[in-house]
Amino acid sequence: MNLEFWKLIITVAIPTIGWIVGYLLKQKNDIDNAKRNKRIDFLIKTYIKIENCIQRKPSQVGKDLEDIVAEIQLMGNVQQVNLVKKFANDISEKNSADLEPLLISLRNDLRRELKLEKNNEKIQFLRMSNNN
Repeated sequence: MNLEFWKLIITVAIPTIGWIVGYLLKQKNDIDNAKRNKRIDFLIKTYIKIENCIQRKPSQVGKDLEDIVAEIQLMGNVQQVNLVKKFANDISEKNSADLEPLLISLRNDLRRELKLEKNNEKIQFLRMSNNN
């Protein structure tokens, strides 16, 4: 085979291979971004749900607490799953539990995902009464 044939093959092959590699990398990047966005949505939604449950009567937030336990076991990291299991065990054994360590873990995870600086401040809660 002559030199012109190989020049043609190389001229066609290099851009084709580059296009395939670029396409595969873009697909991987799109999947990673979708996972990250899903994780961020989960962290925000769950954080707000937990924050709304703290310092309220269990009868007011029972269904939300059940959802939180299920969601964290599905989407939480290992530390969060362990914290939610401890919470569930404490509720069943003592009829009370502390959600703040779980809330802090979610906050730290969310801030890390969003590349925000770490916040070690204690969480402040505000509860308004509907007394007339």
